[in-house]
Amino acid sequence: MTTSKIPGWSPNTDLLLRHVFPTFDEDCPPSSGKPSRHIAKGPAVHGSHGGFDIIDHAFGYKFPSALLKELQSHGWVDTPTNGGRGKLSPARTKMDVDLSNIFIASVNDFLGSDVSDNVDASRSNWGSSGVRGDESAFIPRKDRSDALEFSLRYPALHHLISSIEDTAIQRLGTKKEVRERYGEDHEKYSMKEKPSPAFVFDTSLTSVQVAKFPGDGRAGYPRHCDRGNSCLVDTARSDEGGKGMERILTFVYYLTPPDWDADSDGGALRLFSPIGEVSKSDTALLAKESNYDTCFDVIPYSDRMVVFRSDLIEHQVMPSFRRDRMAVTVWLYGRAISSRNEATKINFTDNSSNQTFEDAKVDRDEVFRSPPPLALPSNNFREKTVFVAIPSYRDKETWPTIKSLIQMARYPGRVYIGVVWQVDTKSQQEMDMFTSGKDIITTLKSSHWENTKNLRSIIVGYTQSTGPCYARYLAQTLHRGEDYVLQIDSHMRFRPNWD
Repeated sequence: MTTSKIPGWSPNTDLLLRHVFPTFDEDCPPSSGKPSRHIAKGPAVHGSHGGFDIIDHAFGYKFPSALLKELQSHGWVDTPTNGGRGKLSPARTKMDVDLSNIFIASVNDFLGSDVSDNVDASRSNWGSSGVRGDESAFIPRKDRSDALEFSLRYPALHHLISSIEDTAIQRLGTKKEVRERYGEDHEKYSMKEKPSPAFVFDTSLTSVQVAKFPGDGRAGYPRHCDRGNSCLVDTARSDEGGKGMERILTFVYYLTPPDWDADSDGGALRLFSPIGEVSKSDTALLAKESNYDTCFDVIPYSDRMVVFRSDLIEHQVMPSFRRDRMAVTVWLYGRAISSRNEATKINFTDNSSNQTFEDAKVDRDEVFRSPPPLALPSNNFREKTVFVAIPSYRDKETWPTIKSLIQMARYPGRVYIGVVWQVDTKSQQEMDMFTSGKDIITTLKSSHWENTKNLRSIIVGYTQSTGPCYARYLAQTLHRGEDYVLQIDSHMRFRPNWD
């Protein structure tokens, strides 16, 4: 069986979903459309988080538009020119469902007959206080039962779903599930490198929803848990028996416009700090705190995927402005089987980098090395310019560094880069290999960054290089009065909102 994988899924993602540690420092801001400036921190794990991870550029910048067009072509989402909502219908909260059942039961008692088939409770006026304002629809499981037929009709959606299922099973599922899904001789996934299992999955229950939140400044989704009342409850875990399969992992993939703006468009996914696995001592400490409810806002940028524990993370969708907020949500069903103590017995391999992580005892401060995007400052710095100096000595990682630098910037148009290329100037092949960056420049066209205007270069023969100090000096000569200066190496990666 051919397998798919979510690019950007790392060993840190495994750890963040396996082990959830409480974080608290600052109060959550009032529920408004503006993004939170708070990042959850805690005395135990400063600057870390647990229970969720953010994967940017999950499937490539062209994939969101391709998936959206596919959904439009099958009538799930209407095109902007036609208007309407396609197959999407106004979503209902649990309150709506409960009120609907009460209403129908009351009518049945009064009339002495069953009238439920004649009542369209979702369109009724009563109970409207629970309406969220979004429009959504589930892709029926029966439509996905024949994988081959579904992949031919919905190639993009099938790729999204199969990548989620394959990655989750390979990284977090049991060896039995891997064997049953891919066979004993699965070449792309070595059983010897299989991490200890965290969940048992049942992919026959996987559910997929397409949702749109209108950009009217009102539509949102109140704070809730995807497992109802199960959130924030430290349930017992066992390899045998236990409760039936329930939602265990939630994946949200955004189909928003590529120029989505956190302030102007809003629509953040607010994730609340989990307290389900708090120790008794931490619980006592929390009880002394008058305000311990912390959260982190995830901006719905295009091609961004958020994965979090359905059983532990409460969340809320903030209102969107100007434009509609489109997303596809995939829920994996299963049950957790890992132990909290497994954080001290890590032994697994990241196949993407062939790097083995082996620690007899891992400090929790050292475990979480993949931070979420930086919170934006309260002051407006978007008009300030930044100059980044990069000396490069025959380094193939220079253009990937520039790509990460631009794609992770909040305002890439204000970023100016000066590179000193130290290459073999007598070899046109080497010149092109190190300095042209044609493929990467093409991918950056949608980032409001122009290489002809924002990139300055000096090319030096590598035989004339006298060390990094002189190269850094040359890079500084490319500064043209920008407000801020950053000096880096030519093989680095950047955190979202670094600027």
